[in-house]
Amino acid sequence: MEGAWRAFIRAVKEAPPGSGCMLLGDTFTFANTRSQKAFQKAMRDATEDTEDTLDAFVAQMMRPERKRLEAIRDRIWGVLKGNHGWRFKDDTTIESRLADIIGAPYSDGMFVLALRMQPVVSRTNGAVQCNIVAHHGATGAQTRGGDINSVIKHCGYFGNAHIIVEGHTHDLYCEPVKPRLVIGNGTVPVLKAIIPWIARCGSAKIHFKPGAAQWEETKMFPPSIPGHAEFTIWAERDVSERRRVNGRWEGGDRPVVMVEGRAVPYQGRGSLGATEA
Repeated sequence: MEGAWRAFIRAVKEAPPGSGCMLLGDTFTFANTRSQKAFQKAMRDATEDTEDTLDAFVAQMMRPERKRLEAIRDRIWGVLKGNHGWRFKDDTTIESRLADIIGAPYSDGMFVLALRMQPVVSRTNGAVQCNIVAHHGATGAQTRGGDINSVIKHCGYFGNAHIIVEGHTHDLYCEPVKPRLVIGNGTVPVLKAIIPWIARCGSAKIHFKPGAAQWEETKMFPPSIPGHAEFTIWAERDVSERRRVNGRWEGGDRPVVMVEGRAVPYQGRGSLGATEA
């Protein structure tokens, strides 16, 4: 859906200084995993010209997306491989080529980002680290609850992750989950809690269109939610545990990671439920 993709590009361009984005795979859909395997099997008996022609066709399809991404290339923190793309004869993929062109990091697995921050006002020089895990996603479910549970399960793999983001199912939500307990270092172990955020990062593709049944409709899966997820991350000075000793404040002055997230559904013209003018 052109409107949802343009809305995402605009949101990245207009975000505050220091902001960035992650592309979680399937920048555009060419062929699903089953179709790709069928193509690759057929290529074993095909001529080299046939393979070159198909590669050139996919490369031609990439050009509009590449031009769109040029507008935010300095804000793309990473590009992930999806499962609806294409592997070229030289063993590159759609996403790896896009990442190379725009100069962004690429991964065919996941990204683990560590953002170091320091509070604007602090009596200490301590910095904090926000840990972000980004993955294309590998599981899904018929229901929203099942979809959320799959991401919560993945969240459990990382004891000190603040944010876990995935794509794949084209669903859209962004919410905090139950805290993870971390045993702090020190002579006396102290339990600390991290409240992680999970997100499915939406889609720029609409489904259940008249005259164009796609896999969601044929399998009676719910339609995707066009849109994207946004996070605001900052460091803040926490003085909630300070104590007054002999007329002086002691301890309890530490920087902490603060996270707020939200899902941003696209509700413009052409989206499901939009009112036509």
